[in-house]
Parts: sequence; structure tokens; C-alpha cells
Amino acid sequence: MRSLLAFASFLTLLTTPSTSLFQPLWGLGMQPVCVGVNSLNWFCLFGTEPWSKLLACAVLVIVMSGYVPQVTAFLHYWISFSLFNGIAVPDGGDQITAVLTLLLIPLCITDPRLNHWSPAKEVPDRSKWRRGWALAAVLGIKVQMSVLYLQSCIEKTSQTEWATGNNLYYTASGVFGFSDPVRDLLGPLLENAFGVSLLTWSVLVLEFALAITLLTPPQWRPYLFLLAALFHAGIAIFMGLWSFAIAMVAADLLLTLPLTANAFAPGVALRPFLNRQQAQGHTEQVSVGSP
Repeated sequence: MRSLLAFASFLTLLTTPSTSLFQPLWGLGMQPVCVGVNSLNWFCLFGTEPWSKLLACAVLVIVMSGYVPQVTAFLHYWISFSLFNGIAVPDGGDQITAVLTLLLIPLCITDPRLNHWSPAKEVPDRSKWRRGWALAAVLGIKVQMSVLYLQSCIEKTSQTEWATGNNLYYTASGVFGFSDPVRDLLGPLLENAFGVSLLTWSVLVLEFALAITLLTPPQWRPYLFLLAALFHAGIAIFMGLWSFAIAMVAADLLLTLPLTANAFAPGVALRPFLNRQQAQGHTEQVSVGSP
């Protein structure tokens, strides 16, 4: 997840010209605006020259490599915060990356490994406080993503285009919609009343399903992740929002991965706790039923 978030920001910085990222905005002036807490913005301290972007990209490469997450977590958040609050046209992917990299800090600073790609280590009894902080961070991210999808679904249903099932038709034909080749390819489907309604409402259904992921059986969640990944891959391919799509896939990965999955074991898994509780419950039942 950390590597995907870093890769999304890396793509934005590496492939977008500085003249496009840092532009004057009406009523605000040249971006970034270096006042208040934003005076600590990476691009306020180091400037908006190409070398500053390359230096930020180098830090993101280190984050993607996985080394010393206890230190790079802070640098990752700094760059994510700076990107969202420093460029002229940030998107939702930049915003969610800034939020998630902040929530990942407790998980990273309690990680006993040198590299986040390394196998998980067993947490000794004297260090179980690490598990508590890590679980708090993971649960915080899961709740954050559930609320995000729920809000997105509710907001969409209040708009006429989404409620009537015509939104994708207008999106495809808009200025920031599909490219001409994609529009030509999907034209027959999007101009069909049933087809465009089915596609439009399926987005709402998927977002609601992702919003209630934490209430679903764990065995369903890998399939929810697959649907979410395909959905955001479509956004990347059809609308060109690659960094947004990559950031959302990273977030969906942690949202849908059950806490009892092997990816969290044994360092931050709930499985040992649940097994212990089940064992205690069994013991209590035997004790109560014994003479």
C-alpha cells in the first residue's frame, strides 16, 4: 500500500511539467501559497524548480523500496501533504494520499522490520504495544475509506444525473470525460438507455458495497477488492486519472484485506487474540458444565 501511494505521487511529479503543477490561481496567486503551516511545504522550502521535484521523486523511490519505514513514513507524509497543498490542480488521489500517509505513521514507526517488504516478525510479549498502535492505524484507515465511499455514494444519489442513470453519458461527452477513441468505442453502449443506466447505477452499488465492507464476511472481501481494482483501472484507462486510480487501489487493498489475513500475521493480526478468546470461552463452558 505504501509503495503504491508513493508510486502515484511519483508519477504525478515525474510526468507533469512544473509549469502545469505550479500555476497562479485566481484570487490566490501563484501556487504554492507559502503562509501558515503551508510555509513548511516541500515546494516552499526547496522551490518549484525541476531539481526540487527530482529530489522529491528520489525520496518516493526510497519509500517504494521499503527501507526504514520508521523514518520514511514522515518524509512520505511531508511530500504528500506538500503535493496536495502546493500544486494548482490537485485531485482526489492527492487528497486521499495525504490523509492515508498520515494515518500510516503509527503503523510504520512501530514496525520492527528494516524493510516493509520483509516477512513479518513475531512480536514479543514485551512489545505488544506495537500491535495496539498498528491495529489502531489499520482500523483508522479502514474506517476512513468506508466513510469516503459512503459519502461518495450518498452525494451521487442526490444529483439528478446519477439518480436517473445518465451520468456516464454526460461524463463521456464532457471536457474532462473520455478521450475520443474511448468515446467512439463505448459510444453505442453509452447512447443506449439501458446500457448507460446499468453502468451508472453499478458504480453506486459498488461504492455502497465498499462502504459496508467491514460488515461483510471476510471471504467476500478479496472479490470486493478485485471489483474495486477493475473499477479504478477503468477510470485510469478511460479518463486518464492514473495517479488517482493507483492511490485508490492502494486504499482499497487495506480496506478489503481482512485483519485475520496472512498479510497481517503475526505482527499485527487479530487472529491470535481471537483464538485466545475462543479458547477461553471453551474453557469457561467446560468449567460451567463440570460437576
